[in-house]
Amino acid sequence: MANEMLKNNISRILRTPGLEKIGFQLGALTVTGQKIGQVAQAIDNGRIKCLTVDELKAQGPIDLPKGMVVEARYKEELNAMLFRDAGYGMGPGEDRTVVHEAVHAAFDLLAPRKNFQTLAMDDESAAVLTEAIYIKVCDKPLGGFKMEAPGEEAWNLAGLMSIATENFTAGGIYDLAPSETADLRAAVAQNWGFITVKDKSGYTDNSHAMYVYNGVVKCGKSGVCK
Repeated sequence: MANEMLKNNISRILRTPGLEKIGFQLGALTVTGQKIGQVAQAIDNGRIKCLTVDELKAQGPIDLPKGMVVEARYKEELNAMLFRDAGYGMGPGEDRTVVHEAVHAAFDLLAPRKNFQTLAMDDESAAVLTEAIYIKVCDKPLGGFKMEAPGEEAWNLAGLMSIATENFTAGGIYDLAPSETADLRAAVAQNWGFITVKDKSGYTDNSHAMYVYNGVVKCGKSGVCK
């Protein structure tokens, strides 16, 4: 089945050796390789679905701005990772998009409560930075990532983190200071159309200010997920 192929491919990418080295704190958000691995496990046991655009269209219209198409997206209301086609992840550079969406999936999977809110700008900044670190720790070709804002800002920050952590071998969680993430946040704000203003914590987002995660169903000891 096409969906099974997609599911297996996405799960495989999220278990790429080296991903386990990732560990950082950006604002209120923490990203680790272990959390990305938990997304892979949730895909394996069906708690998080992998769907193609056509599969989702068969269930009803997809809410997108006019003229836009879906490349990859995490749909928290469906507990599903949505991709352009069943072979997604096998094309050049698609693996890093999978990793990006897996960060959003991890925030949903591990949400501490229903309707858990995160700053959209921090949320996207964390996902883009994870892409850059993934390229470094998993020795992936750079491709067009550095040339596409906010890729350059994420790449530069990942480079500084790599030096500070001896190429991400020091372990632990790298706590990013607001000054370290300012350029990345600004680039993300521009790329996603967020409006940024200064507040006591540094930056906040006045447009689509929050992403809301509803959590993912748990599996019982019997293996039944409900």
